[in-house]
Amino acid sequence: MNNMVNVNPQNLQQVLGETSQQKLVLLSFYSAQSPECQSQAAILEKIASQYGEHLLVATLDCDIEQQLAAQLAQQIGLQTLPTLVFLKDSAPVDMLAGAQTEQQVRDVLA
Repeated sequence: MNNMVNVNPQNLQQVLGETSQQKLVLLSFYSAQSPECQSQAAILEKIASQYGEHLLVATLDCDIEQQLAAQLAQQIGLQTLPTLVFLKDSAPVDMLAGAQTEQQVRDVLA
Protein backbone atom coordinates (compact mmCIF):
# COMPACT_ATOMS: atom_id res chain seq x y z
CA MET A 1 0.00 0.00 0.00
CA ASN A 2 1.15 3.51 -0.76
CA ASN A 3 2.05 5.30 2.47
CA MET A 4 1.18 8.76 1.12
CA VAL A 5 -2.15 10.04 -0.15
CA ASN A 6 -3.52 13.40 -1.25
CA VAL A 7 -6.67 14.28 0.69
CA ASN A 8 -9.71 15.55 -1.20
CA PRO A 9 -13.46 15.70 -0.50
CA GLN A 10 -13.93 12.26 -2.07
CA ASN A 11 -11.48 10.36 0.17
CA LEU A 12 -11.59 12.52 3.31
CA GLN A 13 -13.84 10.21 5.33
CA GLN A 14 -11.86 7.11 4.41
CA VAL A 15 -8.49 8.65 5.24
CA LEU A 16 -9.35 10.59 8.40
CA GLY A 17 -12.02 8.17 9.59
CA GLU A 18 -11.38 4.56 8.61
CA THR A 19 -7.61 4.67 8.13
CA SER A 20 -7.00 6.52 11.41
CA GLN A 21 -8.75 3.63 13.19
CA GLN A 22 -6.02 1.28 11.91
CA LYS A 23 -2.86 3.39 11.99
CA LEU A 24 -1.65 6.87 12.82
CA VAL A 25 -2.45 9.45 10.13
CA LEU A 26 -0.11 12.40 9.72
CA LEU A 27 -2.14 15.09 7.95
CA SER A 28 0.02 17.75 6.34
CA PHE A 29 -1.60 21.09 5.48
CA TYR A 30 0.60 22.75 2.86
CA SER A 31 0.87 25.18 -0.03
CA ALA A 32 2.95 24.25 -3.07
CA GLN A 33 3.90 27.94 -3.32
CA SER A 34 5.65 27.91 0.06
CA PRO A 35 9.38 27.05 0.20
CA GLU A 36 8.96 25.80 3.78
CA CYS A 37 6.21 23.43 2.66
CA GLN A 38 8.32 22.18 -0.25
CA SER A 39 11.29 21.36 1.97
CA GLN A 40 9.04 19.62 4.47
CA ALA A 41 7.51 17.47 1.70
CA ALA A 42 10.84 15.67 1.22
CA ILE A 43 11.00 14.92 4.95
CA LEU A 44 7.46 13.54 4.92
CA GLU A 45 8.24 11.27 1.95
CA LYS A 46 11.20 9.82 3.84
CA ILE A 47 9.16 9.30 7.01
CA ALA A 48 6.31 7.71 5.04
CA SER A 49 8.69 5.14 3.58
CA GLN A 50 10.25 4.31 6.95
CA TYR A 51 7.10 4.21 9.10
CA GLY A 52 4.71 2.87 6.46
CA GLU A 53 3.49 -0.08 8.50
CA HIS A 54 2.28 2.20 11.31
CA LEU A 55 1.72 5.53 9.55
CA LEU A 56 -0.12 7.07 6.61
CA VAL A 57 1.02 10.52 5.48
CA ALA A 58 -1.97 12.42 4.10
CA THR A 59 -1.33 15.73 2.37
CA LEU A 60 -3.84 18.51 1.84
CA ASP A 61 -2.93 21.14 -0.76
CA CYS A 62 -4.58 24.24 0.67
CA ASP A 63 -4.33 26.04 -2.69
CA ILE A 64 -6.25 23.38 -4.62
CA GLU A 65 -8.68 22.22 -1.91
CA GLN A 66 -9.42 25.67 -0.47
CA GLN A 67 -12.93 24.94 0.81
CA LEU A 68 -11.96 21.65 2.45
CA ALA A 69 -8.80 23.18 3.91
CA ALA A 70 -10.76 26.10 5.38
CA GLN A 71 -13.30 23.74 6.94
CA LEU A 72 -10.66 21.49 8.53
CA ALA A 73 -8.50 24.45 9.57
CA GLN A 74 -11.39 25.94 11.50
CA GLN A 75 -12.09 22.62 13.23
CA ILE A 76 -8.52 22.14 14.46
CA GLY A 77 -7.43 25.75 14.90
CA LEU A 78 -4.90 25.84 12.07
CA GLN A 79 -3.06 29.15 11.91
CA THR A 80 0.00 28.64 9.71
CA LEU A 81 1.40 26.58 6.85
CA PRO A 82 2.86 24.08 6.94
CA THR A 83 1.08 22.37 9.82
CA LEU A 84 1.19 18.68 10.68
CA VAL A 85 -1.73 17.11 12.52
CA PHE A 86 -1.41 13.59 13.93
CA LEU A 87 -4.72 11.70 14.03
CA LYS A 88 -5.64 8.45 15.74
CA ASP A 89 -9.18 7.06 15.90
CA SER A 90 -10.45 10.09 13.92
CA ALA A 91 -9.21 12.57 16.53
CA PRO A 92 -6.15 14.85 16.64
CA VAL A 93 -3.55 13.64 19.14
CA ASP A 94 -0.78 16.13 18.35
CA MET A 95 -0.05 19.10 16.12
CA LEU A 96 3.15 20.77 14.89
CA ALA A 97 2.76 24.26 13.42
CA GLY A 98 5.35 25.72 11.07
CA ALA A 99 8.23 24.01 9.28
CA GLN A 100 9.60 21.03 11.20
CA THR A 101 12.87 19.14 11.01
CA GLU A 102 12.92 15.41 10.42
CA GLN A 103 13.91 14.88 14.06
CA GLN A 104 11.00 16.96 15.36
CA VAL A 105 8.56 14.80 13.40
CA ARG A 106 10.29 11.60 14.55
CA ASP A 107 10.06 12.76 18.18
CA VAL A 108 6.26 12.88 17.92
CA LEU A 109 6.21 9.42 16.33
CA ALA A 110 8.44 7.90 19.03
